[in-house]
Amino acid sequence: MLEIRSESYKAQIDAINKAHEDEIKKRDKIFNEYNKTLDKITKKYEEDKKELTNKKKKEIKDIVEKYHDDPDGLAREIADKFGFNYEE
Repeated sequence: MLEIRSESYKAQIDAINKAHEDEIKKRDKIFNEYNKTLDKITKKYEEDKKELTNKKKKEIKDIVEKYHDDPDGLAREIADKFGFNYEE
């Protein structure tokens, strides 16, 4: 009888350990997927931010070319475009 209980307890402990290992593997897989996704989002954000910066640089260049003979007009246009306050 004692031997049967001992085997039963051993089987239960083995089942618990197996379940624990499976949970750890699932957790690690989820964590790895999270890190990969976060890296992709971060990279995409940096690319979009760089693209936006380049777009603003182009806009400023176009404004400067348009108002190259009118400094006040240039200042007003840049202020309006980018949310600055222009004061004479």
